[in-house]
Amino acid sequence: MYKKIVSVILIFSLFLGSSCPIFAKEEEGGTLGIKSKSAVLMDANTGKILYEKNANEKLPPASVTKIMTILLIMEAINNKQISMNDTVTVSSYAANMGGSQLYMEEGEKRSVEELINAAMIESANDACAALAEFLGGSIESFVNMMNEKAKELKMENTNFKNSNGLPEKEHYTSAKDIALMTRALCQYEEIFSISKTWMKDISIGLNNDKKRTLSNTNKLLKMNSKVDGMKTGYTANAGHCISATGKEGSLRLISVILNAPDSKTRFNEANNLLNYGFNTYKSETIINKGAKIEEIDVNKGMKANVDLVAKNGIYRLAKKSDNHKYDKKVTLKSKSFSAPLKKGEVLGKVECFDKNNKKIGETDIIVKSDVKKISLWNHIMKNYENFLLF
Repeated sequence: MYKKIVSVILIFSLFLGSSCPIFAKEEEGGTLGIKSKSAVLMDANTGKILYEKNANEKLPPASVTKIMTILLIMEAINNKQISMNDTVTVSSYAANMGGSQLYMEEGEKRSVEELINAAMIESANDACAALAEFLGGSIESFVNMMNEKAKELKMENTNFKNSNGLPEKEHYTSAKDIALMTRALCQYEEIFSISKTWMKDISIGLNNDKKRTLSNTNKLLKMNSKVDGMKTGYTANAGHCISATGKEGSLRLISVILNAPDSKTRFNEANNLLNYGFNTYKSETIINKGAKIEEIDVNKGMKANVDLVAKNGIYRLAKKSDNHKYDKKVTLKSKSFSAPLKKGEVLGKVECFDKNNKKIGETDIIVKSDVKKISLWNHIMKNYENFLLF
C-alpha cells in the first residue's frame, strides 16, 4: 500500500512538472546555480521575466545607478531639450566627486557626448554629476527627476539619492527595477555605439592638454559576442553588480546581477543567464516598427494618399521549437481623412492575435509623412489638368 501511494505521488509530481509555464521562477538559483543575492533575466521586447531570484529585494545598486542618469539624458536629447554637442561646465561639486572619475577640473568644459562616454564606459562619477547638474539645474532637482522617472516606469522598490551610485543611506533599487530602467534605455539605439566601446581616447583638462584612455568596465563584451551593454557597479556595501544586455536577431535580453561575492561571479552569472535565454527562446517579429499597415486616401490634400505605419513593433516571445501564426486587426479612427495630416499623427491602431484569438499586442498606426492641404490655386490647376487629360 505504501509503495502505491509513493507511486501516485511521483506520477502526480511529474504531471505538474510537465505543465510548468515556459517563464520559470527559480528563487534559489535552480539549475543555473546563481549564487548572487539577486538576479533577473528579462526579455526587452515584451518585458517578460524569464528568470528571477529575489527580484524585488531592495539593494544598493552602486554605479548601475548611472543607467537612470543616462536614460534621462538620452530622453532629453530625443526631446531636443539638449544635444550631444552642448557644452557642460564642470562645477566644483562635480570635480570633487571621488571614486571612479575622470579627474576633471572645476571650470573645465566638456560636451554632453564626452560625458556620456565617460559615465558609460569608465563609470566616471564626476561626469555623471556634471550631466545631472546640466540637465536638472542642481543635483537635488535631477534626483527628483530620477525618482519621478522610476515611478513612471513602475519601479516599485527604488529610491535614488544621487546620480552615480556612491554609497548613501536610502539609496536603493531592485534587480527587477534595474531591468525596467535598462529596458527603457535600450529604446535609444544610439546608446549601444557607446556602451559596447571597449576603449576610447579623450582629451581632458582646462586647456584640453591631457589625454585619457577610457577602458570599459563591462568585461562581458569580451566574453559574449552578443553583448553590447550596459553598466557595472561595485561598492563594499553593494557588492559586485551588473545590468547587461545582448541581442540575437530580434531577441534582446537583459541580465541583472546584484550583490555578487566577487567580480568573476558577477560576469559569469550574468553571462550564464544570457546564454540560457538565447539558447531557450526566440523573439517572433509580428510587426516591425515603421512597417506599412495601410494606405489611405486623403481628401483635399497635396497628395491623394499616404501610408500609415506602425508606431512601435509587436513581438512575441516563444521557445525556439515553437511555430505560430498570427491574425491582425486594423481599426481606423474614421472612414475618411482630410488634409492637413502631420507626420506621426495617430489615425488608428493595429492589434495582433494568436490562433486562439488571444491578443498578443497592439500599437498605434501613424501617418508616415506630412500631407499639406491643397491651396485654391493648386486645386484649380489640378482640375484644369484633369480637364485637359479628359
